[in-house]
Amino acid sequence: MVIPRLPLIVAFGVLLVGGLAYGVLTQRWQSSEALEDAVRRVHTVPVSAGTWRSAPLEVDVEAFEQARARGYWMRSYTKDDAPGPITVILMCGRPGHMSVHTPDICYRGAGYETVGEPAQTNIALGNDGASAAFWTARFRQPTRAGGTELRIYWTWSCDGSWQAPASPRFAFRGASYLYKLYIVRETPADEGRDDLTPGFVRQLLPTLDRALFPGDAIVP
Repeated sequence: MVIPRLPLIVAFGVLLVGGLAYGVLTQRWQSSEALEDAVRRVHTVPVSAGTWRSAPLEVDVEAFEQARARGYWMRSYTKDDAPGPITVILMCGRPGHMSVHTPDICYRGAGYETVGEPAQTNIALGNDGASAAFWTARFRQPTRAGGTELRIYWTWSCDGSWQAPASPRFAFRGASYLYKLYIVRETPADEGRDDLTPGFVRQLLPTLDRALFPGDAIVP
């Protein structure tokens, strides 16, 4: 029996293309050295950001491991005239892992519900037109008394530009690593406009960028 060669060639081509696409999406062939350098830089971020000072918070190691974070920390930032602390979570890993498990999914699993839909927002960083893009949403626990909510901002970067794409897994495909940043603050349910977090972001991001992207030598 003679097996036609053309169907075999076509099938091999489909498998090859599919394998290449999967490899790109999962960063299977990306440089591990670049990833390890990015992970190392997570732990070089100073504890102060402008007028804000921070203290480390205890982390759930298992949760970060499940998220496939290779480097991470969680800190509580305070300053004397702020109404309360701001929690910051920084993670680093492969884009395919860092681009999923966003707060609107994770916090629902922890018993929270979103107040409205997540929205994209741009925070101006200075007078030169630079800005950082975030997703933001408010969360509450229906069973918790007191009328407080969590206001969470989240964003990603692999090159010093903080972005909030609709499809981060697609937007950051092919990068060697990806940083994911959460900014979390407990607020009154009737707080309205949030002016505190944008002001904090303007002091935090320059501190992060100097540590995470120290010069033109960093090529994701």
